[in-house]
Amino acid sequence: MLSYKDAISGEDKDKWSKAIEEGKSSLKTNGVFQWVFKIKGDNRYKTRLVAHGWEQKAGLDYSETFSSVLSLNILRFLIAYAKKETCPSSNLT
Repeated sequence: MLSYKDAISGEDKDKWSKAIEEGKSSLKTNGVFQWVFKIKGDNRYKTRLVAHGWEQKAGLDYSETFSSVLSLNILRFLIAYAKKETCPSSNLT
């Protein structure tokens, strides 16, 4: 396995950069994530980036329970991406 830092600084950095952009584009096109905004009781403004699209449908799947599966590689990518693109570093350290 290759780290993000190694991928973007190695000899195949152009290919890895293209793969990263394609992955980001796919996530955006497919609406995989959405921002959720909430004002807490103490007037703090809170946001979360959540997976979207796995809601239950009335009359269709209320009686079934599903467990979402997330590979460790995808989780690492999402944290690295969020840290790099959208979050101050103090939020994800």
